[in-house]
Order: sequence, then C-alpha cells, then structure tokens
Amino acid sequence: MKKALSLILMLCMLLSMAPFSVIVSAESAVTITLEKDVYASGESIPYTVNGMDETAIIAAGAWAAIYPASVTTYTSGAYADWEYPQNSGYKFPSGDSSRYFAWPLSDGAWKIVLFADGGYSNVAAEAVFQVGEKSEQEVEPSLSLSKEEYVVGEDIVVNFEGSTSDKDFISVYLKENEEGTTNATGELAWVYTVGEEGSLTQSAFSKQTWATTPGEYVFKYWQADQYNVEMDRVYFSIVEAPVPDELVTEVYDSASGSDAAAGTEDAPVATMAQAMTLLDTTKDCTINVSGSVAFADVAHTGIFTYVAADNTAAFNSAIALNGPTVLKTPISGSRNLTTNGHYIEIDAPMT
Repeated sequence: MKKALSLILMLCMLLSMAPFSVIVSAESAVTITLEKDVYASGESIPYTVNGMDETAIIAAGAWAAIYPASVTTYTSGAYADWEYPQNSGYKFPSGDSSRYFAWPLSDGAWKIVLFADGGYSNVAAEAVFQVGEKSEQEVEPSLSLSKEEYVVGEDIVVNFEGSTSDKDFISVYLKENEEGTTNATGELAWVYTVGEEGSLTQSAFSKQTWATTPGEYVFKYWQADQYNVEMDRVYFSIVEAPVPDELVTEVYDSASGSDAAAGTEDAPVATMAQAMTLLDTTKDCTINVSGSVAFADVAHTGIFTYVAADNTAAFNSAIALNGPTVLKTPISGSRNLTTNGHYIEIDAPMT
C-alpha cells in the first residue's frame, strides 16, 4: 500500500513539472464573437473569445490576426494587423503601428483568425466581417477566356473582372505546377490588372516565351501582391499549328486571318512566318497578301512572288530576301530591303 501511494505521489510531482500546453482540435468549441457584421474603415473592432479563457490563451501563446476573408493559407506577409488578445483588450487595431501591414482596412470582406499557439497552423477560431457596405452590384473576381485551346503565334486574351486594387495580378503556370503559390514555384510570367475589369494579351506579361511553347497552362488571379490570396483560375492549352499533308505553291496571308487556318483564300493565315511553313520552297510559289503584314522569308530555290490581294496589302517591316523574288505588294513607309545576292523584281509602288 505504501509503495503504491509513493508511486502515485511521484507521478503527481512529475506531472506538475511538465510544461503547460493547449491543443485545439477541429471539434473544440472555441469561437470568436463580434459586436456587428459591418464596420467602417479605421473603426475599432472589439471581439470576444469563447471557449478558451485568458489563462489558457496566455499559457498557449495564442494570438490573433486579421486576414482577407478569402485567405486559406496563413503567413506573416498577408495579415493586416496582429496581436496577443490579452495585451490589447481584445480589439483591433493592436495599437502597435509596426504591425500595421494594411490598417486601416480597405472595403471588403475580412476575418479575425485566432491561432491556438505561437504558429500559423493551429487555427482555433475565425470570424468574418465586412468593411464598408457591400454593393449589390459588386462583381466577384473572376477570369475568363474565349476558348480553351490556342495555336502557337495566336493572341491569348485573358479577361478579368472584380479587381479592387491596381496591385491585383495574374500569373501563368504550367498546369503541372498549378498548386505553386509563390513566384519561386513555377510562375512563368505575371501582369498587374489595372482597373476593375479588362482584357490582357500575352504581350502585356513580364515574359512572353511561354506563349510560344505548346503545353497545358493555367492563369491564376491573385489579390494585391499576395501569392496566398488566389481569387480565381482558368485553364487553357497551346498547340502547334497543324501541318498540311503536303506543301503547296500558293498561300493566302491576311493581317485579319488566323494561324489556325489552312492558308487558303477562304481561310488565310495571319502571319507571313506561318505562310512560309506551308510552301514548297523548291517550286515557284505565290503568296497573296491582304492587310498590313510583317515580311518574313525562308531560303528558297523556286521564285516567290508576293502579290497584293487587295488595296490594303502592304509590308510593314524590313525585307530580307532569301531566294529569287518578285515583289508585287507595296512596301509601306521607309523600309530596308536586302536582297542577299538573290534575283529581285519589283512591280509595286514603294509608298
């Protein structure tokens, strides 16, 4: 009996020496209560923590922060303000201006997040609130595309709406890297979305090489310079232009055409470079030009004849010939013309 009592006393002493900790599980009844749902920008936001008394809060090192309501991954770079609840009287702002990353809060949906320890992973409770009245006409942030597949060389137009900051931005990733949440984990290029809504092509992005590389891609819509606040995403693919079964000796090139087209009179290609891929360079070929296009040429032994298909036809770039050529298309403005030693015949005005 005495031995059993001694063991019990020793166990109690060891337990009294163990460090105190609080673990909050998903089943915990910890909640945050706010006085109201809507606050003005800069207004004080008192809150009450239920189910976890101040002794437990202090012992666990629990702390609170304000994040945009859309955030699901918590980091130090995304909160607007943070505090130890007991030090600030359970209200925001914290009173420490060095912690103000986005205070006063801008209009929109926000939330107070209570972390049950000194880290970011053990979330005890959340409470969502609104700053400023939410307009019935408010548009949810979204991205859209006119189609899901694009041909190399074709303009890729991404449409955005619901932007609330000129620092909102769009990134492009390979689909295989779509879960990357920082520019170090697969971002190929990015661009700011200026204005509440608009459209952007690949030329607006920080880099353009991805747009000429076939593959499966995803555009991701981020909030205000934050890689952990994703507002929307949209998927698309880039494919090589179809190669004809056999090369031809006549092709139609229109500035208003499409490189996904076949190069015929009814379906002209859009760029001279694409037209070149369709031609049999060993034979005499005719290239019918419509609209203002950039000149392109490849090495050829047959005679390439450039014909103006209508009165809108003109070359708008420097001309470097890589084989015998007949020019029957006007050259707009002052353009350099290099024959590279090849036969050339000009039968069109140099405007």
